[in-house]
Amino acid sequence: MIYRAGATLLVVMSATIAQPADEAVSRETLRQWGFDALARIVADLQGPYSPHYADEARLDGYRAGPAFNWGVGVMITALTAATHHEPLTAARLEAFGNAVEVYWNPEGPVPGYDVLPVPKPVDRYYDDNQWLVLGFLEAYELTANPAWLDRARRALVYSLSGEDETLGGGIWWRENPRDGKNTCSNAP
Repeated sequence: MIYRAGATLLVVMSATIAQPADEAVSRETLRQWGFDALARIVADLQGPYSPHYADEARLDGYRAGPAFNWGVGVMITALTAATHHEPLTAARLEAFGNAVEVYWNPEGPVPGYDVLPVPKPVDRYYDDNQWLVLGFLEAYELTANPAWLDRARRALVYSLSGEDETLGGGIWWRENPRDGKNTCSNAP
């Protein structure tokens, strides 16, 4: 059985929906569920790639390679939300922000965050970088650390470089091959 970080968050969200109307879930309960989910993600997925997270883990202890960039963006948002509610999480957020730089690929035509840590052949997705922009900006708004704003600017410059008028306009899904302009790259 494969365990993924997103599955835990989905379970937490589903649990709130499954509550009968007369059994309102308290804000503190929701907060605790969020921190429990984050603790589980850290325990199960932040193994040998520390401070990076594995893409998946199995019950037998196996951890797959490092998380794909899209999951990194989601984790930044999760850590930012946790830090908003518990300032002691700020150190983990900052450490992960620094660790994300292994995804930065300076190769042109426009540098951007790669799908997996570099060095490796370029494989960048515009939507992945857009999710990073959103997460970086959330972290900047919370911490006022200019490093987050710099990361957001760099990822945004890359993301916008995927825009052209082909197929009626919009942003390509990935840098190469440019074979589709999916919703995920045009409306995150």
